[in-house]
Amino acid sequence: MARLWSSGFEINSVTNGVEFRETAGSPTISSTTVRSGGFAGRISSLSAGTPMRFTNWIGSGGDDDGPFFLRVYLRIATLPSADNTIIGMRSVITGDYVLNVKLSSAGVLKLYNGVVQVGSFSAALSTDVWYRIEMKLDRTGGVGASELTARIDGVNFASSSALTLATGIAYLDFGGNMLFEVQTTGDWFFDDIGINDSTGSAQTSYPGEGKIIHAKPNAAGDNNAWKHDDDTAADTNNYTECDEVTPDDATSYVKRVDTGSLIDDYNCQSSSDMGIAAIDTISLIAIYLRAGATSATSTNRFARVRIKSASGATVSTGDLLDWSVNGWLTTTDTAATILHHAHVSYTDPTTTVAWTPTGTNSMDNMQVGFINENSSTNEIRVTTIHAMVEYVLGVAANQPYTKTLLGVGL
Repeated sequence: MARLWSSGFEINSVTNGVEFRETAGSPTISSTTVRSGGFAGRISSLSAGTPMRFTNWIGSGGDDDGPFFLRVYLRIATLPSADNTIIGMRSVITGDYVLNVKLSSAGVLKLYNGVVQVGSFSAALSTDVWYRIEMKLDRTGGVGASELTARIDGVNFASSSALTLATGIAYLDFGGNMLFEVQTTGDWFFDDIGINDSTGSAQTSYPGEGKIIHAKPNAAGDNNAWKHDDDTAADTNNYTECDEVTPDDATSYVKRVDTGSLIDDYNCQSSSDMGIAAIDTISLIAIYLRAGATSATSTNRFARVRIKSASGATVSTGDLLDWSVNGWLTTTDTAATILHHAHVSYTDPTTTVAWTPTGTNSMDNMQVGFINENSSTNEIRVTTIHAMVEYVLGVAANQPYTKTLLGVGL
């Protein structure tokens, strides 16, 4: 699967099950201090002894051994008054952190396996600078040969491959006071999160650099066969029902109520609309989808998401999704607790090489959509679909490239 999940907080929601499996302690979304896109997660106004965090599943729903590779960008506005747990991977069985990272009052990061520190402290981080924090957890080596690693901007600061990890992990948390620290001081931001495993042929190790934006539908595509929420005939403005930043669920959506392989396709915002330059590199395009139905008892609510790089171009489709749920899901199936991407495309389906921002087959001409996969008339609803684009800034010809040093972010 490779890229399991990504988030740039671009859905602008802390509601459980919309962009994150759950939140605790009332974290917030910032629209002013961001690394990319329009939003970032914020941890501030801590309450003593109360965890404040964003949470998502990492693996398949139970404790998995990995290997897993995590990236999260961190920006500190105000340091905590003492060591504070800000990132963690924990077991669903025991609830314990197998990997956790603490931020000290001096701006130092520390890697832990539960309560046991692993490796060295990091150098002190500066305030008001974005840092790329990456971690690896690999329990496949077994007793005495499992690995935890943490690094900043691509450089390891703590690592051991001779560990015995008590359990695998299921959850990713990031926030503050996550081990019930009694602090009230602290203000920091997270953005551009990516989680990889080692399967597949792309994104099989550390995610590396990346900025995340959501390109929203802005025009009709090749197909418009689903119907509006008010049961009018399908038409070319279907995309207006699925383009909101924060899903409005039952307020606006398109629905499938007829038989046949019905398709909706939508053009999306261009690279220039989203601030992506022609020299930038697109790492992947994933589909954010929120969909559902009106009854969990009806069956045959199956559909797939789809993506192509131009009108009439080769289509790449995701796995068959079961939307037999009374309500709404942001997920790949009816297991509402697992929020993975509906589909991830690492290469242009037509050219079979990396996606490009511009050109005949490119992000600029991309269409995303969905197709009904059976002959049932049981209703399926889609309230929001976006193209989540992860990209890396390019370097103009004849311009020097300066490696970002520890303490100097972008």
